[in-house]
Amino acid sequence: MILDYGQDINGQELARMLQLYNLPQLNSIKQASLDDSQAPPRAFADPGNRLYNCYTKQATLISALYFIEKRGYLRPQVAQRVQEHLDEYINYWGLENDVQALEKRHDELEKNSVDSLADSDFALIVKDEAGNKERHYPLRNPAEIKRAADYLQQHRNDIPWKDRQVMAYRILDAAENKAADLGSMANYLHKQAGMGVGNPQDIILGIRGRAAAAQGDMKELLTKLAKAAAERPQDVLNRDRLPQLMNTLEGVDRDLGLVSSYGNGWQAPEDLLFGATFKSAREELNDQCRLTSGSTYKLSELSRLDIRDLQGCLGDEITRELRQGFNLDPVKVAEVLPTLPRDDAELLDRLCFEKGISPIFKQAEDVQQMGQAEWDQLATGYQRSPAPRKAVSLF
Repeated sequence: MILDYGQDINGQELARMLQLYNLPQLNSIKQASLDDSQAPPRAFADPGNRLYNCYTKQATLISALYFIEKRGYLRPQVAQRVQEHLDEYINYWGLENDVQALEKRHDELEKNSVDSLADSDFALIVKDEAGNKERHYPLRNPAEIKRAADYLQQHRNDIPWKDRQVMAYRILDAAENKAADLGSMANYLHKQAGMGVGNPQDIILGIRGRAAAAQGDMKELLTKLAKAAAERPQDVLNRDRLPQLMNTLEGVDRDLGLVSSYGNGWQAPEDLLFGATFKSAREELNDQCRLTSGSTYKLSELSRLDIRDLQGCLGDEITRELRQGFNLDPVKVAEVLPTLPRDDAELLDRLCFEKGISPIFKQAEDVQQMGQAEWDQLATGYQRSPAPRKAVSLF
């Protein structure tokens, strides 16, 4: 990215801007006056990087032009510091009126540029009841991308998740294309975009907590959902059902007034459902071993069982299948133990209990799998609880 005349080796960027702005103040610029090779560090608005040469009057005007065009690519703190130094030189050389003309022309060009953008180049599009559309937060450079991300974070509670998801996708896509560094904000945006998964245990606890706070039919449905998730934890990681679950939990939270308690005893639904990276989620699932008795253990804990204890519990034949030298082979444990007959699986449950190994999940006898119709009922039940907002719809 060319930020300054000193980086504009062949002068093509300067030529483009001179033609674009087409102001009399710029017509008399002589490139010889822009040479900064003899300029001391204090003659630059950004002395640390030797950017925005202000050694001569013409150099200062051209530096102002580059800065006006490129400031969106600077970090806000850097841009503010450069602006302050540049203003000092603008005043020194008496260029206030000329720079005002540059700013005015820039605003005119900016408006035309914004009008020519596609809808997908904006983070936020709002439609009112009459169908009128307003486009907000263009995503043309890192500074605009960061402003859009800040807005999404600050107004999280005012925007329904399905709209936050679209905004987050657009911001992340623009950040990748424009090489914008989002820092710690990237993790927040990935959660809003649904680009992650949660820890099944945390999700189940989160559903149970909401069930305890709910009443009536919704309490019953949430309780059943929590039980079904405990039986089949992989269901709460199902990518097809996660949007329904996300919208449902957000609706529950709004009705129960839990939104204001996020971070103070309650986790936001996106933190529950999308809080982990895909890599960590795969590792979590790969470390689970479900027996026919209904118990699910951490594979890493089962693999620590003593071979002699396992031999006394399951017999020599099965134990030989699980061995790798003097230790248990985790791969074989994952393959063999889930296929044990229920009686053998219950014997293994007793051994684990004696050795202090607890299942991470235990299937309840009365649990029935949550059907798609009940998922739909759960989701549609909370479509009546949108986020508080002035606009009718987004996108």
